[in-house]
Amino acid sequence: MVIRESLISIIMSIYKEPFIWVMETLDSIVHQTYRNMELIIIVDNPNCIFLSQLKDELEKIDFPIKLIINKENLGLVESLNLGIQMARGCYLARIDADDVMLPDRLKKEMFFLKNNDLDFVASSVSSIDENDRHIKSNSIHHNLVGTQVLKLEKINNFFWHPTWLARKEIFTNLSAYRNIPAVEDYDFVARSLVYGYKLGMMKDKLVKKRANPNSISSVNAHRQFLISKVIRKNLRHDKITSEEEIRKAISMSRSIRERKHYVVAKRIVDRITLNNNKFQLILFGIQFLFLIFFSYYVRELFVDKCKQRFLFSMTRMIQY
Repeated sequence: MVIRESLISIIMSIYKEPFIWVMETLDSIVHQTYRNMELIIIVDNPNCIFLSQLKDELEKIDFPIKLIINKENLGLVESLNLGIQMARGCYLARIDADDVMLPDRLKKEMFFLKNNDLDFVASSVSSIDENDRHIKSNSIHHNLVGTQVLKLEKINNFFWHPTWLARKEIFTNLSAYRNIPAVEDYDFVARSLVYGYKLGMMKDKLVKKRANPNSISSVNAHRQFLISKVIRKNLRHDKITSEEEIRKAISMSRSIRERKHYVVAKRIVDRITLNNNKFQLILFGIQFLFLIFFSYYVRELFVDKCKQRFLFSMTRMIQY
């Protein structure tokens, strides 16, 4: 007896990604070893210059595709929620229009989800640059489930959204995404945990995530930092972040002065934590020691970085 695979709806939003990147993403979806899937594409750019080319390419694909073209730019959150409403599958998967799935991504994630009775899973990722060159790997050392994931998420969001596979009922019960700029994914993961859904994270690197300097998260790094701090604080107390708290964080992120302080602080912390040149490290270290007493952002970013490295090193000791 052949057991039919459950239908997975893959949600992908296109904004201003280059056509060549979109085609790489589509090609990686077409070559998935998991075959029972549908693709829902939301084009959130009414002036998309390659729309006719995209339609031509989609006609060559032999599984169901829904193409939604927004009449005006709705933003990522509304576009994703629109795609979720259109989904027929019992499971939803995310992918960005500039990332690349490994061929067995969906099959491995579905096996991991069902084999461990999970509701929502993600995997590790490899980072690539604009020319498809490998930059680094962002991976854990063992598969994590349940409270192990919760411990990581209380420090930072390691649940990479282009790797998500989840039961559709989670999105339905949580009313999908809230309109939180640049941090909608972390907010959704935090709400899932607070509501008691069982999450799992795979050590396998199943998606190549493109480091795009023009992405929403890169452009709004300061806002993302402020809102994420609030979400983390509430998650540690098993609370959902209120819309009022989010509005306050957004208001603070509009300060040009605060944004400049954040950018300087991040540059310093990155130099300290990523630099391998001993002489430069000493110079940056002196600057860092001076600023850590006076800069809120330097302290917070450095502490966050230390916690992240500690927890990732601790995953070596977790037996799955």
